[in-house]
Amino acid sequence: MDCKTLASLLDVYVDGETDLTQTLLIEQHLADCVACKARKQALADWRAMIRKAAYFPAPAGLRERLEAALQGSIEHVQIEIAAPIHKTVPLLPSMPRVARRHRHFGQRWMAGFASVAALLLFALNLNWYLRQPNAETRLATELVAAHVRSQLAAHLTDVVSSDQHTVKPWFNGRIDIAPPAIDLAAQGYALIGGRLDYIAGHGTAALVYRHHEHVLNVFVLPAGAVPADAKPEASSLQGFHLLRWAQSGLVLWVISDASESTLQGFAEAFKQTAP
Repeated sequence: MDCKTLASLLDVYVDGETDLTQTLLIEQHLADCVACKARKQALADWRAMIRKAAYFPAPAGLRERLEAALQGSIEHVQIEIAAPIHKTVPLLPSMPRVARRHRHFGQRWMAGFASVAALLLFALNLNWYLRQPNAETRLATELVAAHVRSQLAAHLTDVVSSDQHTVKPWFNGRIDIAPPAIDLAAQGYALIGGRLDYIAGHGTAALVYRHHEHVLNVFVLPAGAVPADAKPEASSLQGFHLLRWAQSGLVLWVISDASESTLQGFAEAFKQTAP
């Protein structure tokens, strides 16, 4: 990927809407291009500043008033179009009858066309909004990309060790949570290290395990909106399996190309062993 292509995709990338292939190509380019990396950081800072700007919620009942106004506009157009011309168009004394009739007929059709066009535009925007992936799906997509990137870019671990007393302290001062790094070699999941990743605009702990030939990335995030007693939730994306659960005030996502049952077994072993 060259700088021109990246510039055309930069807005979409910062919004987290590029697909996996585009994301990997962009991140490979950013790793080698200082200028594009600076542009990307400037854009990300700008977006972050906008998100922190004062937010004014819409007044209560605005949605109902807009829907009522829109419905009234549609009914008005239907009545105007269906009504006989001689009953709805007052005749102007200074114009010939035929000219006045043609003028008002054209005005009604223009108003009707504008209203229908506005309604169509509203429907298209609503359809676009409903098709947008929700926050959970966007996060899962970003985690899968990080999982793939960790193996393609040979950046699987920043700290290599099976000792939890080496891996867990390594994150001190790098992120604001303490990831529960535990070795599960006895259960078939060997801890091989950890690394600092970048998810949803924040530094994120990634614990790395190996099960036979499969690599398991465990991303540790703040609890957020996930209840502490929420049951593990499995999903799949782009051929990878994902499993999410809450534990000790944290949310853990394990991602791998291993089977869903393998991930379920890992989660059970992790929950039973972690302090």
